[in-house]
Amino acid sequence: MDDPQVIRAMDEFEKLGIEEADTFRMQPCVSPVWDTAYALFALGEAGVAASDPRMVRCADWLLQKQVRKAGDWKVKNPKGSRVGGISSSTMSSTPTWMTVHRFASR
Repeated sequence: MDDPQVIRAMDEFEKLGIEEADTFRMQPCVSPVWDTAYALFALGEAGVAASDPRMVRCADWLLQKQVRKAGDWKVKNPKGSRVGGISSSTMSSTPTWMTVHRFASR
């Protein structure tokens, strides 16, 4: 248990725990991109203007997370879709990019 890699892995695993007054739960991952996209969508649905500086900053931050490099899928689909999404280890891309582009087009 004193191996640096094991110590780091245990530290990272413990960060996934959420302890509240009378409960403890584990989240499968830390998801700032998902959370930001959901918040952006909810605020937009609640009537916050797309031009609101907070919404613009949010959309800009999400756009910075976009992956624009082709992955292994391109081998079997060389003429396929344009590249642009979020790493699948972070989230599915379609709902998020619909939200981002809705608010990024100012």
